[in-house]
Amino acid sequence: MVLCEGCAAELMMFGTRATVMLTGDLDERSAPKIRSYLDRVLLLCPRTVTLTLDRLRTCDPSGMALLGEYRGRAAREGWTFRLRAASRIVLAAAEQAGLGDVLA
Repeated sequence: MVLCEGCAAELMMFGTRATVMLTGDLDERSAPKIRSYLDRVLLLCPRTVTLTLDRLRTCDPSGMALLGEYRGRAAREGWTFRLRAASRIVLAAAEQAGLGDVLA
């Protein structure tokens, strides 16, 4: 599903596990659209949400803030949040933003 120019998401559900593959750019422009999409995914009541990031070209501070927001939300609401298969650029940014604990 195309969320905005330069960003798309694909959802795969496996029981109570949701995997969302993001493609393109996670930045100031796309973060609100991705937030809205993830909120709709959470309406399906998954116990685990994994974001697959290997198809992201970029992830700016707005994108990192969004990932941090969902890490905190998962901790408060009792579900598991994971990041998987990120590019080296995104991995480095996630580590720098303190999100290393959710890297799968």
